[in-house]
Amino acid sequence: MNQQGRIPCINKQGTLIMSLVELPCIPVGSRGRASTVCLFDSGASYSVIRRATAERIARLEPLSEPFVFETAAEGEFITAEY
Repeated sequence: MNQQGRIPCINKQGTLIMSLVELPCIPVGSRGRASTVCLFDSGASYSVIRRATAERIARLEPLSEPFVFETAAEGEFITAEY
């Protein structure tokens, strides 16, 4: 893969810890599809989609228990309920 679209992730010690790739993509759901830009993280455990995009392409269902994700900003979190 060429370097276009690649975003390096460097930790506080200055070490490259993963590579992120930003590419155009078309997620498909039960209600249709949406053209968007996706950020692929080689070290991620989960995939996350913006709520507005998810609501446009699929019917959302509540999770049995919410997932809490820490953001890149230390001490800030996002909770996913659907």
